[in-house]
Amino acid sequence: MHVIDVLHEVFAGMRHEHALPSCIKAIDDRAGVLIVRLQGDVGKAIGGEFQSDEERVKSMPHAWERSVIFDFADTREIDFATVSYLIQSLRNRATSHARVGIINASPKLRAEIQIAKLDNLLPTFASEGEALKALGSGA
Repeated sequence: MHVIDVLHEVFAGMRHEHALPSCIKAIDDRAGVLIVRLQGDVGKAIGGEFQSDEERVKSMPHAWERSVIFDFADTREIDFATVSYLIQSLRNRATSHARVGIINASPKLRAEIQIAKLDNLLPTFASEGEALKALGSGA
């Protein structure tokens, strides 16, 4: 199962019964916000999967209506493909006004976001609680 398939099922509110891909440690639902806990290498290796499935997911109703927090606490390697996926995730939520946030960002990820001048669109938060407060349904 591709990473994007698992995320779609969770984003669409479907119960997923498949094993998570190796780059996703867990997916939690808290205060109406999905928290995708990533692990290991989350660069080019997963970016290709996301791009190849992008059109299929766009055609699925309600797939991107919930805000999401990407937790990078247990990741080892990121690259600009990681930022590209975050941008796509944000773009997919534009019409529903759902947001994307980041917690436990490495200095390298923060630098990539700053270089791309995306600080305001892809906010990084100091804690999960801060991110939930900003992105939750009461925000």
